[in-house]
Amino acid sequence: MRKHIGTSLLAVGGLIAALTVGAAGAWAQAQTQPGGDETWLHVRVESNQGKEGNVRVNMPISMAEAIIPAIHNDKLNNGHIKIGDLNVNGVDVRSILAAVRDAKDGEFVNVQTEDSDVKVSKQNGVLIVHVLDHDKTKANPTQVEVHVPMAVVEALLSTNGNDLDVLAAVKALAHQSASELVSVDDGTEHVRIWVDTNSTAE
Repeated sequence: MRKHIGTSLLAVGGLIAALTVGAAGAWAQAQTQPGGDETWLHVRVESNQGKEGNVRVNMPISMAEAIIPAIHNDKLNNGHIKIGDLNVNGVDVRSILAAVRDAKDGEFVNVQTEDSDVKVSKQNGVLIVHVLDHDKTKANPTQVEVHVPMAVVEALLSTNGNDLDVLAAVKALAHQSASELVSVDDGTEHVRIWVDTNSTAE
């Protein structure tokens, strides 16, 4: 479980870095809407060890929409990220998510092991994943909270094969109300990713 968490955080970090690089040039092409109609993506990485390593990103969704198609590397290409396999140990991830989408609200998974606690639930059309990773080498366990609207999940999985449609997911985010998407706290750093209509955030 710890390996999967690390891989997921690296993927998020890589995507944020890719979006940020070249942002100035793409900004001129982004068609943003004035006032509070624009949805903004916010990222905060705050270290408990001081200001060194802190990251603050405020990006309008329209800017991300302009940048993503222009990124071409081994992982992100034309707005799609290619991953290993969406069929994990004989389980079709798309079929599972479709079942979750159509199911009533509730807690679907609750797994407790020596290494980690994992809960998966759905409330008001939002997929919620809670992970508590018991890393014995750290004073504090790593806590991960992910809140993703099902519309965004469906957009992400709207392609065929093993591609994730990042561009479609970002476009879906533009239609969501203010909400926190990801929160990660490992005792040394706190990571938050959320969307709202504010251009800046403290």
